[in-house]
Amino acid sequence: MWEDPIVAEVRQTRMELEEEGGNDFDTIYARAVEVQKGLAHRLISTPPRFSEENGANAELERGRA
Repeated sequence: MWEDPIVAEVRQTRMELEEEGGNDFDTIYARAVEVQKGLAHRLISTPPRFSEENGANAELERGRA
């Protein structure tokens, strides 16, 4: 079976991070939050799909949700 090199790299990195965190989810999560805060300047946000003005159901009624 063909193995995607990107998927293999992601899995290898995940395993390394798990080992670094002692396979403790709380430690791994805390480290991920720490890294994310350090890269906040590189993150973008998009406006919400639904707003208070048009109502959450407006998109549903138009069949776009």
